[in-house]
Amino acid sequence: MVEEVDGVVDDAFNCRDLHNPYLEESDDSFPSDHPRRQAQVTSLDVIAYDQIGPDDALRRLYESDALLRFIQDILGGNRLYRMADPMAALTVNVMKEGHNHGWHFDESLVTTTIMLQKPEEGGEFQYVADLRGEAWDDYEALGKVLAGDESQVMTLGVAPGTMLLFAGYYQLHRVSPVKGETTRYVSTLCYKDRPGVCNSPEVQQLFYGRTATA
Repeated sequence: MVEEVDGVVDDAFNCRDLHNPYLEESDDSFPSDHPRRQAQVTSLDVIAYDQIGPDDALRRLYESDALLRFIQDILGGNRLYRMADPMAALTVNVMKEGHNHGWHFDESLVTTTIMLQKPEEGGEFQYVADLRGEAWDDYEALGKVLAGDESQVMTLGVAPGTMLLFAGYYQLHRVSPVKGETTRYVSTLCYKDRPGVCNSPEVQQLFYGRTATA
C-alpha cells in the first residue's frame, strides 16, 4: 500500500488552511473570541478516493464486503454503507516534516483510519474527550484546550498496520507536527449509517481543493 501511495503522492492536494474546530464557516453571531471562531492551522497533502487506482490494495480493502461486515460487528451490528462522496470515501493524508492537523471535530460520527507509514518523530494522534454531546458543547473546556491547556490531552500510540476506530464527531482531535524525512501516511475509510452521504462543499473544498457530488 505504501508503494502504491508513493506512486500518486505527487498528485496529492496541498491543503494549507485555517479552520475552526467544527470545520464550519465562521459564525459571526458568536463573539470573536468564542471557540467556534478560533482558527486552527492545518497543513497536509491529501490523496482523494478518485486518485486511488481501482486495483490498488487499499481500495480493494475498502471495497471489501468482509471488511464492511467486520466494522459493522465492531460497531454493534447496525448496517453500514460506504460513503458516496467520490473524493472523501477513501483518502490518504500525506504529512511531511512540519505538517500538522489542527484541533477539530469530524463531520462523521465514527472515523476509521489505518496507519500505513509512521514518521520518525511527531505526527501523533491526540484527542480530548467529553467536550461535546448529542445536544451540548462544553465551550469553556474547549476554549482552554484551544488556548494551549494540554492537561486533558491524550496521546494514542499508533504503529503501521493499526486500524483505529474513534468517535471523531464527539472527540476533539489533532495530529501533532511531523518531524524527520519519513512521510506520515494515514488512510481514512469512511462508512455511514445510510446510503448516499457526501461531505459538505465546505469540507470538500478545504481538503481536496474542489467540490463534487456523488
